[in-house]
Order: sequence, then C-alpha cells, then structure tokens
Amino acid sequence: MSANVIYQKLNKNYRFNKALSFLFRKGLLSDKLFLSIKYRLKVGRKLNWDDPKSMREKWQWLKLYDRRPEYTIMVDKYRFKEWAANIIGEEYIIPLLGVWDKPEDVDFSILPKKFVLKCNHSTAHHYIHSGDDEPDREFAVGLLKKSYDIDHFWKSAEWPYKNVEKKVIAEEYIEDPLNPRLVDYKYYCYWGVPHYIQVNSHAKHEYFSDQREVRNYQGFYDMDWNMQEFTQEFPYEHDVYTPKPANFDKMTELAKKLSQGIPFVRVDFYNISGKIYAGEMTLYPYAGLGAITPEKWDFVLGDLLDLSPLKR
Repeated sequence: MSANVIYQKLNKNYRFNKALSFLFRKGLLSDKLFLSIKYRLKVGRKLNWDDPKSMREKWQWLKLYDRRPEYTIMVDKYRFKEWAANIIGEEYIIPLLGVWDKPEDVDFSILPKKFVLKCNHSTAHHYIHSGDDEPDREFAVGLLKKSYDIDHFWKSAEWPYKNVEKKVIAEEYIEDPLNPRLVDYKYYCYWGVPHYIQVNSHAKHEYFSDQREVRNYQGFYDMDWNMQEFTQEFPYEHDVYTPKPANFDKMTELAKKLSQGIPFVRVDFYNISGKIYAGEMTLYPYAGLGAITPEKWDFVLGDLLDLSPLKR
C-alpha cells in the first residue's frame, strides 16, 4: 500500500493519527513509510528523503538515519543526569530525590514539602508541589499515569525513546524568588554550535499540575540576543521581550559542551538567580513536526543543518 493511498484514506478521518500509530505498532508500516505519511498529513508537503531542505524534513531524516545508542540516554530524564554531570559537572544538574518503576510506587513520605514528579520519558503531565499543604496523592498518581502511557516512538517514530526504561523520578523544586514565571532557555545547536535560543516562560506550577489556562510566552533570539520573527508550534504570546541573562556566556559554553558531535539537538536550561541547571535535551522539538511560522524559517533553520557528514 503506497503512502499516497494511505494518506487519502486517513486524511478525512479525525482519528487518523491514532489509526496511523496503530498500523505502525502492528508492523504494517515501516518507519520510513510511517514518517512519510505523518509528515504529509502534518506539513502538507511530500517529504524529500533524497535531498531534504527544510528543518522539519531534516528532523525526519535524522530519526531514520542517525541512530546512536547514547541518544537513548540523552532523552531519558533519569539517566541524562549522570551523563550530563560527567560532561559539565554535578553542580549544573537538578538534584534527584527519588526514582520508582511506576506511578503507584511513589513514596511520598520521603519527599520534602516542595518537589517535582515526572516520568523520565515524557514532557507532559508533571506534578509540581510547591506549597506546605499535603500533596494530592491520588491526583498526582493519576496525572503521572497519563504521562507514563505516552510512547513517543509509536506516536511519532522518535527512535531514541524506543528503548527507554520507563521510570518516575522526583526532583528538587527549583524556583526564582525574584521571578514568579520560570524561564526556560532552549539552545538550538548544530554540530555543537548554538545558533538560536528559544525562551519560554510560564507559571510552571499551574501549567503542568492542574492544566489551568495561563498566559505563556515564547521568543526566539540569535546569539547576539536580537529577538527573531519566527516561532514554533504553540500559540505563545510572542511580543514579550526577555532580558539577556548576566551569565549568558557560561550557559552558552555548557550548551556547546553537551551538543558536541550531534547534528542537531536542543539543549534546555533553567537560570535561577544566576544558578544554571541543565533541564533536558531534545533531538526533535515537537516531534520534528511542529509548525514553524513564518514558514520560510523552516528552510532558514534547515539550511543550518549539514547532513553531509552523516551521508558519507
């Protein structure tokens, strides 16, 4: 069955993504065919495997042709801590409070008044407890179960997640007493060279724990801290300027160290009152399919990624 035939059959079905993942999980679609259809459905263009040009095309190409065992460690929020500490130092790692095999196993009795619970393989449905009251254990476990069931490989063929051993981890709660909105600095790095920084800020406790609607802000900056016109995927407020951190050069140095030898990776940091923490590393932001607007920037960003070393 050709990609075009499947596209025609599934495109009119609002549940096409779920159906597509089902076919992929059952082995009825190869990784390449699955990604071809997924890209066509999401982006609206045919994916050029032989000569990819746009950033989103190249992200799909990397999923298929750049598969290194260490990527599985990098995307695992549990194993990432030790891996990153060996490169940049323990002082830049958010302290680990506990680790369990399943959400039901979490031992709340050992946790401090403030903590963060998350699954090591997912970015959604974290439980953040930032108060002195008793944590809502039933709600926390239910939230973590939603995250636990997410599988990025079968959902969007993100190969590094395929062999991640699922865990639930507890981290130290980090907060900036001078800024109620937690700021996240996300470096877009190409072969170890940062080119842009995505800056997100949001009310972290509200946004992750109970999903109440809050105002979120996103801006992209170049390495001279000039705000750019493009954005990616979510409808963040885009016209809010975030000042350049005083220790920007140090944070950039750490991003370079963590991204060395990798064709593309997004390296995320928190910067709390001058204290830098490595958050996570993402090889395909928004599964490599999130809309980049204006669309010309899909190709501007793509031009930065040289695939020739991998093709050789």
